[in-house]
Amino acid sequence: MSRTDAQERLAEIQKLLQERQAVVKKVDIIDRQIQELAGLCPDKKRKAAPLSARDFVRGCGLS
Repeated sequence: MSRTDAQERLAEIQKLLQERQAVVKKVDIIDRQIQELAGLCPDKKRKAAPLSARDFVRGCGLS
């Protein structure tokens, strides 16, 4: 039994949605790291003081 065109499109959509979810998860991790470096992450208590602007830029790899 061959798949219909609609079934093939649905399978492709499901595959793309899974890929999108993986990318969203990676972006969320990156966003979280940026927030932590900037000292903006309230639910994670950092023992060190928030980063200076210079340290933040260096931590982002911009220097």
